[in-house]
Amino acid sequence: MTQKSIFLLILFLFFLINQFFCFDDPLESDFNPCNIDDSTCMPLEDFDQNCTCILLPDQKLYNVSDDVYLFMTGYPIHMSYISQTPIAELFRKKLSIRIPKAHYYDSSEPDRNIYRNLKISEKMALFEVSTDKSAIILQYLIENQFLRTEAITKANNRWCLEGECNAFLYESGTVNKSLGIYSHSADLLQIIEYRSRSIFAVSSVHAEFSVPVVQRLQCEHKCKVFYWNEREMCMKQCKLRLEFDLVSVTSDLKRNFDFFVQSSAIQNFRMKYRKFI
Repeated sequence: MTQKSIFLLILFLFFLINQFFCFDDPLESDFNPCNIDDSTCMPLEDFDQNCTCILLPDQKLYNVSDDVYLFMTGYPIHMSYISQTPIAELFRKKLSIRIPKAHYYDSSEPDRNIYRNLKISEKMALFEVSTDKSAIILQYLIENQFLRTEAITKANNRWCLEGECNAFLYESGTVNKSLGIYSHSADLLQIIEYRSRSIFAVSSVHAEFSVPVVQRLQCEHKCKVFYWNEREMCMKQCKLRLEFDLVSVTSDLKRNFDFFVQSSAIQNFRMKYRKFI
């Protein structure tokens, strides 16, 4: 059995387990381009219902001579019924050039104790479709909040011209000023056209920076060395100090969080789809 056949077998087991344990699939729950364009090609790791074409990172096709099946919604589909399309070299080159490098937006080492307690959602996708369907798919991405920044969701946005899009946008705003909650959104959108086919590269990160949550976590970290009454007193003093020195205490964390959201939209996409870029 070849290496790729083993990989397909492992993928089959994943799909089989997925049917029993109902793992969440962000593409399935939010957006599936195969439902709009039946010629959609997607990487094998993103393969979804109604898809019939695998987007390959190179010219090496998967072996379909053996009895290899994909299981979708519990039903076996023989690999011979699924087409395979290597990514066009022009797509690869343009994506590599257009998508920024993450280190331009890199931040200091993230405080995992704080970030894991903040609301952060991330969506990403890479797929190839028929060019005459690209406008419909872009609108569908916007309507389903796959893209969130106001600049990209405008009907007359300047980032998309003549069927192609080249955008990396970041926006921040206030969700609730009285509660100290701030929103941060970063959108990466690339649409490249070539020979009646268009490739979509999409990555979106949306997060909320909550000042009360950050303050509480900072005080808990500072006071964890104390016990009982001493810890309670430490928490009160810490909270009081933060209230009087709110800007200086949280400004650095908020600025680092800004860069974290931006770099995540790029770095995570480049990491997941590194074979295609």
